[in-house]
Amino acid sequence: MTFNFSSGPAALPDDVVTRIHDDLPDWNGTGMPVMAVSHRGADFTALMGRVDAKMRAALSIPDSHEVLVMQGGGMGQFAAVPLNLTDPGDEIAVVVTGHWGASAAKEAAQMGLNVVRVADEAASGY
Repeated sequence: MTFNFSSGPAALPDDVVTRIHDDLPDWNGTGMPVMAVSHRGADFTALMGRVDAKMRAALSIPDSHEVLVMQGGGMGQFAAVPLNLTDPGDEIAVVVTGHWGASAAKEAAQMGLNVVRVADEAASGY
């Protein structure tokens, strides 16, 4: 097995890769890969319901919170989180412990937020 220590996707176990390979051409007997079925269809809606339930159980997420499954990776969330949780001019506190935290703080400032760095480890070289 190959080990991937980069910030991107990690190596998958062989049994997972095999399952993906087997399921990709014909997901759940639909005759289509999961990426081709309608995100509004019953099959995909049921899949997302199972994903939601498993995430809630694994991470103890209460019913008062939503589970969001989104594309875009971490960089996309640097804009999505402030856009959904703040208004321009709001003050937010950030702890910058590395490159990604610095990038998130920079994006928030560009969105018109008052970014207060309560801790910043840039001087340590992270």
